[in-house]
Amino acid sequence: MIGRARATRCAALVAVALTMVALAGCGCSGPRPVDPPPADPPPITPHVPDVRTIERLPNPLPQRGDPLAAFFRALRRVETGEPGAHAVVLQIGDSHTASDTWAGRARQLMQGRFGDGGRGYAYPGEPFRWFRQESMNFDEGGEWESTLGVMREWEQPLAFGGLRVTTVEEGAWLERGACPTCQLGQTWAEVRVHYLVVPDGGHFDVLIDGAVVETISTAADPDEPFVELGVYTWSGDESDHIARVEAHGDGPIHITAFDTRSTNAGVVWSAPGMNGARADQWVQFDRDLSLDELAVIEPQLVIAAFGTNEAYGDLYEVTDEQTMDDVEAKLRWYARQFGELIDRIREGAPNASCIAVLSPDFYDTDDEGFCLPVAFDDAELCITLPRPALARVAAVQREVAANQGCAVWDPQLAMGGPGSMSWGVQQDPPLGNDDGVHLTGAGYDLMAELFIDDLMWAYDRYLEGEDATLTTTNRFPEFTVTLRDAGVTVAE
Repeated sequence: MIGRARATRCAALVAVALTMVALAGCGCSGPRPVDPPPADPPPITPHVPDVRTIERLPNPLPQRGDPLAAFFRALRRVETGEPGAHAVVLQIGDSHTASDTWAGRARQLMQGRFGDGGRGYAYPGEPFRWFRQESMNFDEGGEWESTLGVMREWEQPLAFGGLRVTTVEEGAWLERGACPTCQLGQTWAEVRVHYLVVPDGGHFDVLIDGAVVETISTAADPDEPFVELGVYTWSGDESDHIARVEAHGDGPIHITAFDTRSTNAGVVWSAPGMNGARADQWVQFDRDLSLDELAVIEPQLVIAAFGTNEAYGDLYEVTDEQTMDDVEAKLRWYARQFGELIDRIREGAPNASCIAVLSPDFYDTDDEGFCLPVAFDDAELCITLPRPALARVAAVQREVAANQGCAVWDPQLAMGGPGSMSWGVQQDPPLGNDDGVHLTGAGYDLMAELFIDDLMWAYDRYLEGEDATLTTTNRFPEFTVTLRDAGVTVAE
């Protein structure tokens, strides 16, 4: 187990709970449903689209220091052939991350260039509806109860991933395997099982390829009301192994993740995300468990991809019930929450780089009747714009990230700016989903390709000893100009 005991911090949790109750009464919408995930992305292409001739727009705020240097050093170690070197990416976020669609495409592209270092950290079993992960197999049997930190009601403790699955049933099992039919993730040589050590904890067996290799007790001292993170690690030959956890039924067991790694040098890209997630929810998870889990994952890059659920609804809008002063007070509260998340990442992974990925463009389908007619690309379009809350939340995230040494990447700008979701929905094939919030598989693929192209552009400049600031490339500047001509303000 990870050797730090801790007691529950009741006062802090009560304070957070009271704050969330206050905000819940201010018109904030609940987590939005997510459409079924799109089909698997297309095969790996040799190169991402070359968009380097398009104007690159710097972030409006300067980035402190060199936010990506640690990750770029790790990539260089991999690229120069250091045996077993890994560049580990940990991406957290909302449904855009949870579907593992744009993260999956980013993983493909990075592992296609630098090598497959393993599938990495992922939630165990099938913990929520439409759970989907690429480049790995997963399954479960028996009765398991999922606790997600995005639920309206949930109980501590939760580690950094914000999720645990629990069983008391004899023989209930979780499984994690390689994916022989996938292009990547076909083998691994090490698995780490993350679990919670609790006073009434039971036992579970760890099976590798059907054989029991260890029996783990999750019981802590019953006289000490502490919870710790336990991690069991098994290492062997590189192969298409199957790891299984099987409960004894003599007490509850709580599993938070499986993490598989390869002996091959390469990139590990983990993407734990939850539908409806917000950054302010992520900081409610147990601080010490979160720090322990980050220390075990050892990322060289942490990506925090939030903003859609924060900006959706009326929480940061001027309404009949709240003034702009009210909105600004809530934005200041959100800035503290987002800053606390970055602080926690910095403390748990002090040697990691950090990127804040902002929300893609979206619009409320209730607003479709208030669209802007524009002529673009030989078509007459009716563009529905996002509400001001999206720009307000993005501005807070940009400022906090810049002040705390994180790079920033802006999917909305990359796809053409405000209105790009509405434009994408009207494409053939569509890039945007008709819910106005989520992209299609093709849209997420494009978003990933643009992100990786910008990231690798910065990496190549790093290798050349030049300014390696991450910038956002506007892939559709003609659309942006069309909107400007129509009177829409597009921030650069």
